Amino acid sequence: MQGKEGQMAEEHILILDISRLKEPSVFEACLEKVSPQRREQAKRHAALSGKCQSLGAGLVLNEILERFGLDPKAAVLKYGDYNKPYLPDRPGLHFNLTHSGKFAGGVWGGFPVGIDIEQVDKLREASPAGSFTEESVCGWRAFPAGRSGQRGFSAFGF
Repeated sequence: MQGKEGQMAEEHILILDISRLKEPSVFEACLEKVSPQRREQAKRHAALSGKCQSLGAGLVLNEILERFGLDPKAAVLKYGDYNKPYLPDRPGLHFNLTHSGKFAGGVWGGFPVGIDIEQVDKLREASPAGSFTEESVCGWRAFPAGRSGQRGFSAFGF
């Protein structure tokens, strides 16, 4: 959907389960798919979980850049406040990345967007009302009753 001045008028969310990145062969194969900068960022982490989360965020970034019609390895990224990446040559395209536990995620759209995933020990009922579009809330409510804490975590990063 196109909005004002040809910008995207909706947001998109991608959540990736990065559990398999703990397998050395999968990690190494995926490491080759991300930019050299992301590769180094992933390698800098001491713990395997940090390496996998950073690489997972890089894979999500690749998907976002491809959806923008950009080559992930050639795209020029700059980093702003809080080390948030942006595309200086494409100011109308916005995205944000997150990772926690066994998930990495991203959101993108034609306006400033943000996402945060937090691993929690105990999931509780949470409502996205007031935070998301009515269409998103309807999708959230469509999940089976009794699993709303899980649906909130996986679908919206609560």
